[in-house]
Amino acid sequence: MILALDSSILIDLEQNNKETVHRLQQIVEKHQSPACIPFIVYFELYYGTIDRIDKNKEKALHFLQKFPLLQPTQKTAKILAEMKKKYETEGTPFSLADIFIASQVKEHGLLLITKDKAFLKIKDIEKIIL
Repeated sequence: MILALDSSILIDLEQNNKETVHRLQQIVEKHQSPACIPFIVYFELYYGTIDRIDKNKEKALHFLQKFPLLQPTQKTAKILAEMKKKYETEGTPFSLADIFIASQVKEHGLLLITKDKAFLKIKDIEKIIL
């Protein structure tokens, strides 16, 4: 199964968090395909670089370029709308960013790797929460 990395994982990787790096290495051994990042994750991390000094910004953007980017599609929009409505109706609304990530993970049949426990409540996707 192809991995999709959430912002929380990419931030830890960029900061060389040894625990996250070790746990991710264990997961990658079982899933040999290159990990990708959902569109909104790219947005979140790019947004975080805006106020960085040039040297640090360039390093962060180079790091982001290592991962294939999932582009949103019409199917993404449909899945997003249906999931948003489903969870709001059930009384479990999610941030637009989280439900957008979940929509792309579902669309492509990916395995989400995250540290964000909010994803525990999204039953529509496969995930590993570190």
